[in-house]
Parts: sequence; structure tokens; C-alpha cells
Amino acid sequence: MAVTYPTLEDQKGWLRIRITGIAAAAGSAGGVANPEGVPIFITAAKIHLITPAAAAATANIGVGASVVGDYSDLVAGWPMNGGADTWWEVLTGVASEAALTTPSGLAWSAANFLTVTTAAAASPAFVGDLYLQYVRNEVA
Repeated sequence: MAVTYPTLEDQKGWLRIRITGIAAAAGSAGGVANPEGVPIFITAAKIHLITPAAAAATANIGVGASVVGDYSDLVAGWPMNGGADTWWEVLTGVASEAALTTPSGLAWSAANFLTVTTAAAASPAFVGDLYLQYVRNEVA
């Protein structure tokens, strides 16, 4: 047995994604491509709600094949009109050892997008940052 640092690029880090609201009552707020170009595994996710939506808008955030798709495997129906300058934990761990599945983690393939869609009300005033901690899942 040996214990060494691998020569691959499998490291971890935090990614900050700025989310701004939209004028429509429902629809795509946007999406971003996988930042690493290889599969990654999201291990933690937090939202810093900077400026809340004026109305009762909600957001779905998830990973999927289309940049404008409505995916909610990270968070579904998140309240965009919460308190200003608050932090939200949107991905939690498990109590014991087990294979990681949502909500304990989320795989993001190299070709997929992280998307945000809104519903229930317009959200043009909303500003928030989504922070994702991930492990780069590159294998030899």
C-alpha cells in the first residue's frame, strides 16, 4: 500500500455563481456550463441572498443537458423573497457512511449545465450568489 499525492487534477474548490432575478413570473434565469470540462461532484452548496425578490418568487436550481432546462435536483422551490443578507444551506450531508446521492451531493457531468429557473412571481430585484464546493472527478 502507498499513500501519495496523485498527479491528476482532482482537486476541490468553491465556485461562485451570481444569480439575478427576471421580470417574467416564470422562466429561465440562466445557466452556466461545467467550469472544469470534466465530471465534478458537488459536495456543498450555499446561497447568499443579497437582495430579496419583492414578491413570492421561487427558484429551481439543478444540473441537466440544456442551458435553459428546468432542473431541480439541487434545490426545488427555494424562496427568493427571504431576508436580505442571509445565508441558506441548500445541500446537506448524511448521518452515516453511504453512497452519496442528492441531497448529499450532486454529480455534474462535463457536458451538462447548472440552471436556475423561477416561478410564482417576477423577481427582477433579486440578487444572490450560489456557492458550490466540488471535487474534480478525473480518473486515470
